[in-house]
Formats: sequence, structure tokens, C-alpha cells
Amino acid sequence: MGTDIRPTPIRTAGEKFIELRLKTDRDLKFLVEKALNRAYQVLGSGEREQAERTYARAAALLSLIRTLPAQERQQLERRIGQLRAELDQTLGNRLAS
Repeated sequence: MGTDIRPTPIRTAGEKFIELRLKTDRDLKFLVEKALNRAYQVLGSGEREQAERTYARAAALLSLIRTLPAQERQQLERRIGQLRAELDQTLGNRLAS
């Protein structure tokens, strides 16, 4: 009666690093999306300064992501750009009043 004992594959330090990097980038993407959602929420309630801070956080977090597919990065950059335009429009409306 033979038992089939398969050795656990040994991962190199490089493989472990890449795995960690991918997990970190997924976490960062989640935080960018969360910050963008929060910025729109507070902008809608009239808290422009808080929306500005949250916008800055989203932009900074996006710059840290290295392994994001181009399409996903472009989508997040587009959302950040739209938020920036809305923030600028809000400021323009405030100055015109």
C-alpha cells in the first residue's frame, strides 16, 4: 500500500515577493476606489475641503500601484480626473457666488 506523498512546492523569495506585491496592489486598488467613493460622497454633502483631501489620498495611492493592468489604471485615472473637474467646478461656483 503506497502512499502518494507529494512534496510541497518550494517558492523562491522572488515568487513570494511577487505574490505579496500583487496582493498589496489589489489592496491599494481597493483603497483608491474607497477614497474616490468617499470623495464623491462628501462633495455631494458640500464638504469640499474633505473631498480635496480624499482626492489627494486617492491620487497618491494610485501612484503606488505597480502591477495594475493598463485598462484598470486608465479607468481609475479617468475617475480621478472627473473628480478633479467636479472639485474645480465646485470652487468656480463658490467663487462666482
